[in-house]
Amino acid sequence: MSNKLSKTCAIKFRTCLKMADSSDANLVGKLFFNIVQMKCFVLKPETVCVKRTWWNKCEKKIRRKRAHLRDNRKF
Repeated sequence: MSNKLSKTCAIKFRTCLKMADSSDANLVGKLFFNIVQMKCFVLKPETVCVKRTWWNKCEKKIRRKRAHLRDNRKF
């Protein structure tokens, strides 16, 4: 089981649980964010080398997004 979700999804899920304002929603929030401690990720652009010479010099670079893991806030 993968314990990662996008930061945007985590924020929406937390907001939904808080707006429900019920004991069940609070239980799910505490289990999900405090006990299971789900990680979230944000995608950030970075430059990576995709082609190197025989002497390991970079010949071609591209920009692509890479996932960076973050801890979620406690519920």
